[in-house]
Amino acid sequence: MSNNTNDSHSIEGSNKNSLLQIDHEAFKANFGRTPFKIRHNLADHPILTIPAIIELSKKLPPHHVKFNSGEIPVGTRLYTGTQTGLSAVETLDRIEEAKSWMVLKYVEADPAYRELMDACLNEVQVFSEKLDRGMVRREAYIFVTSPNCFTAWHMDPEHSFLLQVRGSKTMYVQSNSMMRDKDWEDYFELGTVPPHKEEYRQTAAPHHITRGEGLHVPVTVPHWVINGPEASVSFSVTFRTRAVERRAVVYAANAFLRNKGLKPTSFGKSIIVDTAKDYAFRTVRRARRVFDADECRAAPIRSTAQCSRGRRSHSTAPGRV
Repeated sequence: MSNNTNDSHSIEGSNKNSLLQIDHEAFKANFGRTPFKIRHNLADHPILTIPAIIELSKKLPPHHVKFNSGEIPVGTRLYTGTQTGLSAVETLDRIEEAKSWMVLKYVEADPAYRELMDACLNEVQVFSEKLDRGMVRREAYIFVTSPNCFTAWHMDPEHSFLLQVRGSKTMYVQSNSMMRDKDWEDYFELGTVPPHKEEYRQTAAPHHITRGEGLHVPVTVPHWVINGPEASVSFSVTFRTRAVERRAVVYAANAFLRNKGLKPTSFGKSIIVDTAKDYAFRTVRRARRVFDADECRAAPIRSTAQCSRGRRSHSTAPGRV
């Protein structure tokens, strides 16, 4: 099946009001399994310019604006790269020479970015709902990267569409066939990924995108990114589905059981067992949330931020970039 997004007879969403141009056949053949390209009309969007992103960075909580040197070994753990000594605003203002990588997380907290995210994902949902029902946990991220800099080796716990607004980049995607049950459990419980190996430089598949192009990145595919010769801006819209959430819960449940000395049934071996684990662990998680809420109401000296951190600590899925 061709992935050529210029094949006009199979492209949908190509009217002047659409933000995305998606090849229906490519989506059907590859969604959730392997990366494929789309096209988009966001390259000149006013809220995706550097001045607009600078203003956004001032509004977001500091822990939602992550940045470090982009001159790092591929296998560096996310967010652990050397600091450049620049502030977030200075990094963005001098991105051409800052030699930095930055992500602005959960930008949908701002109404303008939420509207743009929803508009994009509504167009994706027309296709995804037929293949994997129940689009949930919509989120959006902005990546800003200096020329020739790296995004470290990692995986993400959701489906994403990476939309290149400025510059170019190449994503190197490694098969996740090297992941064992214990690796999956560690990922969904702790957020850790097996170390990058030098051999992956030869085995990973490169996917190059430039201004006006986008790339579907399936859930939990290991990858790293090398930026092109110009500063880059990318807008990433992400989501999970009921099946993606169920998988995360089951692996987290298996991690819990293995830590208790048991040998849990692998995910996917039994629909009945997976469903039971999903139900049981979601029930426990809901009960913990209720307990935390009651505890916070009963102890007014405890801050709202502390209560929020307590609730997040019970999540069964890792955070993403």
